[in-house]
Amino acid sequence: MKLNPANTAIIRRLLVGRNNRPLRSILSKIEAADLASLVSLLNKRELQLFVEALLSIEKAAQTLIEVPEPQLIEALRRLTTDQILRTVADVGADDAAHFIGLLNPGEQTEIFARMPEEQAAKIRQYLSYPEDSAGRMMQAKVFYLSIDLTAKEALEILRKKAQTESIYYIYCVNERHQLAGIISLRQLAQPPNKNH
Repeated sequence: MKLNPANTAIIRRLLVGRNNRPLRSILSKIEAADLASLVSLLNKRELQLFVEALLSIEKAAQTLIEVPEPQLIEALRRLTTDQILRTVADVGADDAAHFIGLLNPGEQTEIFARMPEEQAAKIRQYLSYPEDSAGRMMQAKVFYLSIDLTAKEALEILRKKAQTESIYYIYCVNERHQLAGIISLRQLAQPPNKNH
């Protein structure tokens, strides 16, 4: 479903209504990038209800990531601490660092104090890198497989993971999680070379 003036008006009416089921139904059918364009149109109360509805359908983080930074800063100021915590719980440390980095130091301190220490440490690590540096953009986790897996087991895991993340290289590790080898998906998919 595409966002248009008619369904934008319906969404705003439903935001202040008591029945959230129709609202959640409409929001679940609209792409996150389109939903992001609504953020600048909503007042503080509407935005809080909008994010609450998005959180209930697990679409808040992916929608807010699409909001341009100046609007995102304003939107984050209007959200409750609980809403911000629930939003950053649904994203990786890099995106969580992006959201939290836009808050003022007092708000950051409050957010960090209320989240699990391990999660806070990962986000602080991202925030310790200068903005727009490679450190801020890098992925902290890589996809790896144990060298003890059979080909069938490895392919099953690979198929499941490929549905939720982009995988270009497979890192193979031993029982001590030490790197044993690397293979690209391209190499894996190529037919065997008969000359070897």
